[in-house]
Amino acid sequence: MAAPAVSVLMGVRDGAAWISRAITSVLGQTLTDLELVVVDDGSTDATAALLSGVRDPRLVVERQVRAGLTVALNRALARARAPLVARLDADDVALPMRLERQRAFLQAHPDVGLLGTAARVVDESDRDVEVTAARDDERLRAEARARWRAVRAGAYPPWGALFALRPLLALALPGALRRPLRRTLGR
Repeated sequence: MAAPAVSVLMGVRDGAAWISRAITSVLGQTLTDLELVVVDDGSTDATAALLSGVRDPRLVVERQVRAGLTVALNRALARARAPLVARLDADDVALPMRLERQRAFLQAHPDVGLLGTAARVVDESDRDVEVTAARDDERLRAEARARWRAVRAGAYPPWGALFALRPLLALALPGALRRPLRRTLGR
């Protein structure tokens, strides 16, 4: 059997409440040449039954005794057959064109070896949630560090330093102002 274009790795423990939605979002991608490797990390809820109920040859399921997410993901990586690897948590939902767009970007930019994506945190009603101020600050600091490294490494043109300033400017704003501004700007 030929290797797929993308292997999506997922570790899960007691994820019955959300695993079906995550799996459906991967198997429903516009890029269909993929495999989804899920390692069940000793679930005690209905996760195993839900995984067993999925009838799609692109889904590979392994079960292990509880060993933690890192061990589960390393086990999933060992099973991956594709030259490109993507990650999705069991409580996440991927937009339908995620993998197609990421693969196209990587093919057009062979010098890029790692991609990140934006994310929305939503509740059960698909409404945006209150990301904690500390977590938002942490995310903005990490974004600023990554962008500055890219500028220093020459991956961004010199004017790209402006993009590195953006998260630092956001950090200067009180959290109460960031949320409405992020919604207005579509972030």
